[in-house]
Amino acid sequence: MASDYKAMATSIIQGLGGTGNLTNVTHCATRLRVVVKDPAKINQAAVKKVNGVLGLEVAGNQVQVIVGQVIEDLYLAVEKQVGSLAGKAGGEGSLTRQT
Repeated sequence: MASDYKAMATSIIQGLGGTGNLTNVTHCATRLRVVVKDPAKINQAAVKKVNGVLGLEVAGNQVQVIVGQVIEDLYLAVEKQVGSLAGKAGGEGSLTRQT
């Protein structure tokens, strides 16, 4: 399990095309759920190699990064890096970028 959630969040965000490619970030019990502007910018191999990532599912512009029980700590680290996405609630936790 990853214990450096800041580094984990940074690597995941970069693998998803950077903060500019993210429009919504939420989470459930074990997954970071992300909506991206351009799915072509996702580097799936890089995200899957991030220490602590257990899997990745991509369907169109909807992405689920499977991380297990560390989701709360990871989500907080992501929130610190993409704070400009703060917005309406959705699911257990949600960050949204209005476009």
